[in-house]
Amino acid sequence: MSIEIRQPLWSGYLEVRALWFDLPLLGEAEARRRVLGHWQAGSQLFLAGGGYLLAWPAPRWRHVEALDALALCRVGEVLSSAPLTAAELKALPAGAYWLVRGGVAQAALPQARVDPAPWLALDAIALRQPLAPPVESTVQVPMALSEVLGEAMPVRSADSIGFARKEIERLERGGEGK
Repeated sequence: MSIEIRQPLWSGYLEVRALWFDLPLLGEAEARRRVLGHWQAGSQLFLAGGGYLLAWPAPRWRHVEALDALALCRVGEVLSSAPLTAAELKALPAGAYWLVRGGVAQAALPQARVDPAPWLALDAIALRQPLAPPVESTVQVPMALSEVLGEAMPVRSADSIGFARKEIERLERGGEGK
């Protein structure tokens, strides 16, 4: 069943419920790459209408002109790749996916569910032995700055030495006063 549609595509920022990827146009490898790019947990993938139909578990707001697939949005009781008038919608059976191609609406009933897991090329990832945990290093004993710097240590001024002595005396009295 096909019905002529006046406006062939959605435009703008819309609540998209599914995407359709045209296999003859894109080729198998590119269609798979795009499907995986839009995949999210809970998605379902079907062969439908000569392409892949990716149905998301929940709608997602998208700018439809920027998508690399045909956006399907809810119109009444159907998901369509184009806005439909009341008359066009009345002529279509409910509960189906409708792809508008060449100005004609065509039913795209899911034919078979597809599992995209085998598409993930994990054989190119080399499995290696896990790294050994780092060896605990011995704790180094704190050193005085003069031991670390040696001869590079600047000579302390008389004011610095006097300040240090007063601080030591203050701390020995219990930290009272300044």
